[in-house]
Parts: sequence; structure tokens; C-alpha cells
Amino acid sequence: DKNDEFDGIKVTDAALYLQTGNRRYINKFMRAERSKVKITWNWAAFFLAPAWFFYRKLYKAGLIFLSVFVALNLFMGGVAQRVSDYYDALSAQVYKVYRVDNNNDDEEAAAKLAEDPEFIKNYEAMSKDVGKLIAVTFLIPNTAAALCANFLLKKKMKKEIKEAAKIYEIINS
Repeated sequence: DKNDEFDGIKVTDAALYLQTGNRRYINKFMRAERSKVKITWNWAAFFLAPAWFFYRKLYKAGLIFLSVFVALNLFMGGVAQRVSDYYDALSAQVYKVYRVDNNNDDEEAAAKLAEDPEFIKNYEAMSKDVGKLIAVTFLIPNTAAALCANFLLKKKMKKEIKEAAKIYEIINS
């Protein structure tokens, strides 16, 4: 309803402020207020952080998340190199079994690889490192972004709407 409010903000003011996706955010903010929850999930921020923060003009948060992503990717560079090395070794083994020993059919070749202890060791090591890369460079920071995005957007929106209302009162008095 146009007359509804959440956290001291009129729905119409919030809709004008948010523009894109306003219904989704307003519904989310109103549900959060009713349930007294401050932190909610934002899928766009999860998949598109830090771009989502810049799009919503949350520049400080965008810069923080961009810095975190760059730092984590630099920090995990060694792990990424190991993954690349394991991948090269595994590819060479697969190539050897499928191309060099070309009299094997697919099932025989797969069985040969599955019985090769070096292949299994490299595959398991690569899988662990890939899991670390995904967790550290994507899941952890993007989960943090998704959890704080709506809170930060609402906080900024509330501040700017109140500032605009003060200016409006000054002009019209």
C-alpha cells in the first residue's frame, strides 16, 4: 500500500529512490521489519558483487569488496597455479591413455585411469585445491556481500530520503 511505512520510510519514497527492482526490495524490507530481522539475503549481490554495490551507488562497500576480491585472488595465486599444474598432468595422462594407447575403447581407458594411483592422487589433490579456490575467492566473500547488501542499501536509502525531506522542508518554509 502506498501509505505503508517501514523503518520510518514511506513506501512511495522508497519506490522513487530504488527505481529498479523497487517492489522486490520494498517487500523484502517490510518482511524484515515485521520479523525484526536486520540481515537478509540478496542473490544479485551474491553473484555480482562488487558490481551490484557500484550499481546501487554503494561505493565504499563496492571498493571494499573489490579490494577483498583482488587480495584473495592474489593470495590464492599459488593454489591456482597448483590446480593448473594438476590439470596439465591429468590431461597428459588422459591423452596418453586415449590417444597413445588408441586400441582402448572408452570404458577400458576410463578403467585404466581409475586404477592408476598417480592419476587418482593428482585428481584428488586438484579437487581439494579447486574447492579451496571456490570457497576462498567466491563463496566466502560473496556470501558476506549477499548478507550485508540489503542492510547497506536500506541504510543509505533511509539517510538520503531523510536528507531530501529536510531540504524540502527548508525550501518550502
